[in-house]
Amino acid sequence: MKVESRRLKVNGKILSSFERIKMETIANSKGQIRIPSKIRKQLGITDGTYLHVEVDAVTKKIILTPITREYIRGLRGKYKGKGLMKALMSEKNEQNL
Repeated sequence: MKVESRRLKVNGKILSSFERIKMETIANSKGQIRIPSKIRKQLGITDGTYLHVEVDAVTKKIILTPITREYIRGLRGKYKGKGLMKALMSEKNEQNL
């Protein structure tokens, strides 16, 4: 296990500090992996927590982001004014026809 502490800087301002933990795990025959308990506790991952999976084909990295209440709160207002709800409702109505 390797632990690094860092501070996140944006435009010269320190926004927050975070801890980067590196651990190894093994995939089983079904492709499932076990996330170590220290990481699950730090990120608030409990039984039934959804994870957003992102793959970077260039660097060959898999990025898992837990979909927690904090993650959802962080998205509030991000897509405001984009008309996404109207587009989704329109698409849903077209599928029901």
